[in-house]
Amino acid sequence: MSQPMMSATSELPSNVVAEARLPAVLLAIVLGWAALIGALAYFTECDIAGDRAQTLETAAQRAETLLPLFGNSVQRALDDTRLLLSALELALESNGGDGAARDLLQRFGAPQDGMRQRISIADARGRLIASTANLPAVSLSVADRDYFQRLAAPDAPGWILGKPVISHVTDDWTIPLAVRRVAADGRFTGALITAIDPQWLLTMAGSMDLGRTGTVGVVDFDGTVYLRRDIDLHHAGAASTIGTTNPRLIVLEPARTAPSGRFSGTSALDGLRRLGSYRVLPQYGLIVAYGLGEDEVLTQHMHRAGAERRLALLSGVLLTAIAGGLFLWRLRDWRQARQLLAAWRQAHTAARTDVLTGLGNRRGYEERIGALLASRPPMPSSLLYIDCDDFKRINDSAGHEAGDAVLCALAASFSDSVRASDYVARLGGDEFVVLLANAGEVAAAAIAGKLKSRAEAAAVAAIGLPVTLSIGQITFRRVHDAAALTREVDAAMYSAKREGKNRIVRVASIGT
Repeated sequence: MSQPMMSATSELPSNVVAEARLPAVLLAIVLGWAALIGALAYFTECDIAGDRAQTLETAAQRAETLLPLFGNSVQRALDDTRLLLSALELALESNGGDGAARDLLQRFGAPQDGMRQRISIADARGRLIASTANLPAVSLSVADRDYFQRLAAPDAPGWILGKPVISHVTDDWTIPLAVRRVAADGRFTGALITAIDPQWLLTMAGSMDLGRTGTVGVVDFDGTVYLRRDIDLHHAGAASTIGTTNPRLIVLEPARTAPSGRFSGTSALDGLRRLGSYRVLPQYGLIVAYGLGEDEVLTQHMHRAGAERRLALLSGVLLTAIAGGLFLWRLRDWRQARQLLAAWRQAHTAARTDVLTGLGNRRGYEERIGALLASRPPMPSSLLYIDCDDFKRINDSAGHEAGDAVLCALAASFSDSVRASDYVARLGGDEFVVLLANAGEVAAAAIAGKLKSRAEAAAVAAIGLPVTLSIGQITFRRVHDAAALTREVDAAMYSAKREGKNRIVRVASIGT
């Protein structure tokens, strides 16, 4: 079915046209708002992430600065203990005899700085024969200790740092450091043993700021804890971990690849996340570590992050309010413009529509054919000019209402008989035109025949009287004068009238 033509909206003020297209503007406002909110959130989180990384880096640097103080103190204490035992062994060799050994140990006595719990002498079978501590009446033996069994082996080293053990004498944790004793013939004769107090070694970390969840300690590569300090020197949790072995300690993996560096992760001993620094004491096979609680390190950062997020949220609310106000303001303008455009389109359509039949009118036809000719179509088009034969007779005999009914019936028949791309208009009275785009002579003749054959049935259905049509037909392509073209096909229609009506007269094609 053909439709009345709608011309471009250029006749409407450009600002109204722009306002009527406002959904794109509204979408731009929404997208702009989303982009600003997204950018605000992104840069806020980037800044928070940067502050977090900087906070952790500062803590790690602090750990790297403080750890050497503790590591050097532990190594110096172990070195001094070995030197002391070596000096004592030389003194024993010079004096000779177990009795002399006891006297010599008494003269050595316990150091004033508390570096050792005691110094003891064991014979070849592991029995303690002398000690700086008061030995109980019952004979004690270290033959079951791993370090003593290793010293007794033929290929044993000159000294061994044993794993932490519970003292037979005091029932406290001690770290044994033992020196092998041999006779002049190389025969194993026993050991000099120093039982180092882990808590004394921990006092060397007294100046290190551990906070509430930091830790400092010494472990070996098996994951055995030699000493560990958490909150304070006598923390129960620290004491309970001495002597335990856990191969999943977070410091072990990095320590196996580099002699010093950083570590981070969740502690296998207490489940807290820590970061810190470590150093390997290769001579003793130990790892000295200083770790800080990550959550505690980040406390101030979290306060800053919270404040920054609240500021970003407030800014986002402000941006939302501004964007929302702008959106509503522009939405109001858009609705008004849409109403105006709808009214204009209605008026525009009405000005180009025949009131009686609903077809296009003369103005609509002139715009449509002018647009078609200006587009320079690549294929021929055709134009039909139709007049209802003896229409005045119908008005005179049946009345104008019957005449109007016939015109409406013909208009409906014409619209139903053409293609959707074709255009049908009533120029006035009982005269109609049908513009057939991209239709040559043969196609136009077929459509004209269809219009003519259906017109009689349409009129009979409307008023019970038959109606015939006189039709002029012309085919064209390269034509510039629409008025001249219309006059040509109009003349053809009048030729059909003169030749007896109820027929189609074709004009020779032009411009094709």
